[in-house]
Amino acid sequence: MPQLAGALDLVNSRGPRYAVMGSIRRGEAAAVYAETADQAEQIKERWQEQGRYQVRVYPPEGSFDLAPLTKARQDAIAAERDATAILRAAVIREHERGRSEVELARQADVDRMTVRKWLGKVRVAVHVYVMRGESPGARAVEFGAASVDIPDDLLAWAEANGLDHNDTDSYLLVAPADEPAPSVGVIASREASLPAADVATIRAALDEE
Repeated sequence: MPQLAGALDLVNSRGPRYAVMGSIRRGEAAAVYAETADQAEQIKERWQEQGRYQVRVYPPEGSFDLAPLTKARQDAIAAERDATAILRAAVIREHERGRSEVELARQADVDRMTVRKWLGKVRVAVHVYVMRGESPGARAVEFGAASVDIPDDLLAWAEANGLDHNDTDSYLLVAPADEPAPSVGVIASREASLPAADVATIRAALDEE
């Protein structure tokens, strides 16, 4: 049952958002957030049509320093990434002990396809680049920097297309297929696929740069 105190707490925690609060019956109320004044007014009108009363729009509070809000978001993203990595590792260990994908998906509260990705049974498209010289701003990483092993066939292709282990300016980059190609320094490129867990690790390494 929606309690009045809970609705008031939401309103008082609105920060830079609009809040809409309306009474349902005595002692019961609901509150939701909206990003714009138009959205808030639409919610207010809909609630009034539904029979809620004393519906009120609360505007954002004060001015805001974006720096701590940005840091809080970054911290939350990092915490989610770390928690997901631990959960993924636990799913892999439990699968090695014989537990089924269906059971693991249910207990991990993810779908079965996610479990299959974590187990390396699903492959994801990537782009691989043989590079020489600097490539500022490239949304790609070296395999080693992402702690991902280079598949033998990709290494053989790279060596046949200009990768020189004796040249410190020569190196190999990899990126998820939806990332833009480096603008300079590309000697050769190709599409490939890697286990989904490796691509997730590569993407996390990109996000940390």
